[in-house]
Amino acid sequence: MTEAESTTTEQNTGETHEHEHGHEPRPLGECEREISVNIPADSVSRELESLVVRYQKMARVPGFRRGKTPASLVRRRFADELKQEVVESLVPKYFREEVQKLGFAPISQPKITDFHFEDGEPLRFKAVFEVMPNVEVAPYSDLKAEKGDVSVNEDEIKRELQALRENQATYNPV
Repeated sequence: MTEAESTTTEQNTGETHEHEHGHEPRPLGECEREISVNIPADSVSRELESLVVRYQKMARVPGFRRGKTPASLVRRRFADELKQEVVESLVPKYFREEVQKLGFAPISQPKITDFHFEDGEPLRFKAVFEVMPNVEVAPYSDLKAEKGDVSVNEDEIKRELQALRENQATYNPV
């Protein structure tokens, strides 16, 4: 079932289901949120396959001409690098999609936790990030400020000028 069909089913039946990529956001404090993101297994495998093809073209493996290394050997030999590139490619993309879908505006880099990545399974993780606080401005147009009466006499002016002269004075040898 596609995401559009899932949304239509929810609207027609009135039932709510987890959306395809994650779970409901969880507030951790005034300005901190946690979301769970699920990246579908088919998206992960598509990205992995495109990387395997790219690695096949670049890999230099003894016994094989450049670009002719079998995909299975590339998967085994470069497994860690492939997983790392899949994560670097998909996690930011799906995090952004989920945040936009939920209507958040993150103001910090997400901290990724509970990371789960196994072959053939959806890639799952939780992201904790900060959002702008909700600030409600009270009506301020009715506020009045009282202007204080400031009066300065000649003696105060002379004393202040004398104090400034003494503070700024420098002594030069004659």
